[in-house]
Amino acid sequence: MQKAIIITGQTGTGKTNLALEEAKKCGGELVSADARLIYKKLDIITGKDVGSAVFNKVYELVVDSDRTAEIGYYTLDSIKVWGCDFVNPDTHFSSYDYKLVVQYILRNAIAKTSVPIIVGGTHLYIKHLTQSFDFSVGPQWKLRNDLEGLTVLDLQEKLKDYDTEMFFSMNPSDQANPRRLIRKIEIALAPKHTPQELIDDGNDIGVEKKIGLRFSTNEDCLATIKKRIHQRLADGALEEVKSLLSEGYSEKDPGLHTIGYKELIEHLRGDTSLEEACEKWLIAEVQYAKRQLSFMKQDASIEWYTIPYEKSSQQPTL
Repeated sequence: MQKAIIITGQTGTGKTNLALEEAKKCGGELVSADARLIYKKLDIITGKDVGSAVFNKVYELVVDSDRTAEIGYYTLDSIKVWGCDFVNPDTHFSSYDYKLVVQYILRNAIAKTSVPIIVGGTHLYIKHLTQSFDFSVGPQWKLRNDLEGLTVLDLQEKLKDYDTEMFFSMNPSDQANPRRLIRKIEIALAPKHTPQELIDDGNDIGVEKKIGLRFSTNEDCLATIKKRIHQRLADGALEEVKSLLSEGYSEKDPGLHTIGYKELIEHLRGDTSLEEACEKWLIAEVQYAKRQLSFMKQDASIEWYTIPYEKSSQQPTL
């Protein structure tokens, strides 16, 4: 497998367009690293931007006993784009699952001569994909749901029953933290193997370079995201949410429990006006962009480029 190029950065900075241009030059294929694009049916609000392109399914990958991931690609400007439409909006999918599935794509689906271009703003996805990560215990969603309603005392007793040594190895603060207790129970009860086709070969992907795109000012970030929200409303964002709700999905589902969908669902429920919902959507997106930059700046290997507002022609040359 060729060494990968990573293109990441704040939401709305033109990462995908830059990645497509780079793919044309180096003979690459794109792999999305966006936690919202992994969901089917979530197209307009997530900015999947596939237009009339058709999803080409190539494989149904078993993730665990309860879930499968649909592997395939869209073709944009003659470039294959992988990493979208793995699961339905009501399916849990963690960064652990992402690394498992994308490593399978990189080893088995992308052409050996192609340069993988990992593009997206979900920092945890990129971090886990390019750095060592414990594959021994993934999330056990049914177990977590079963444990959520228990008291701290009940969780403590359960963990003691399953692994006394593990419980007493926790510090007092963690012993009183229900989330930490649930995670420890999850580890204690986890299956001792991973599906054979998903077993990590122990090698993280090689990276040729990491490019980060960021706004020059907070004002540019606000203006860009505001314009994008207006465009997505014009493209049918509200109709997309109505369609998803009519199919039985809800804001409690992992895919819809995210920026844009939550705010428009509140509006459709009658809790806010459309104007108020869009304002909340804008604030949430801007706050998310700021968090992205804060996390990504911790990675000293990223080479940063500042994107002027509405001057996409001044994208960096790689």
